Amino acid sequence: MEDRRYHVSEVDMLGFKFSKNEILVLEAKSYLDSAGIRLEKLQEEHEIPKGKYKLFTSKTYRAVVLNRLKQDLIKVGMADSKTKITLGLAAGKVYKKQSDSIRKYMESNNWFFWSPEDIKKKVEVTCR
Repeated sequence: MEDRRYHVSEVDMLGFKFSKNEILVLEAKSYLDSAGIRLEKLQEEHEIPKGKYKLFTSKTYRAVVLNRLKQDLIKVGMADSKTKITLGLAAGKVYKKQSDSIRKYMESNNWFFWSPEDIKKKVEVTCR
């Protein structure tokens, strides 16, 4: 039986917008060897975190992880009590052109979404 008392959460990337006192918590999912990210998987709701999208599908888990992250960042002087934390997803592959539907869903939750097309544009701009 798995001991869940010591579950370690991982965040793929943090971005800081110091001018807005905001931290972006970015989950990166590629799954290039699969059909890609599916909207219905992001819309699942789980009381106990499970699956690939735990931060998005488990409200309690998300609250615990993001609150602990904020506490840790405050402790090392990288945030304060007013710092806003925004969750987002960067996708290397999306199932059957669901990028627009996923973006709308993410925005309805005040999260952000970078589709494969968005990532490509950002890389092209950076490489010019």
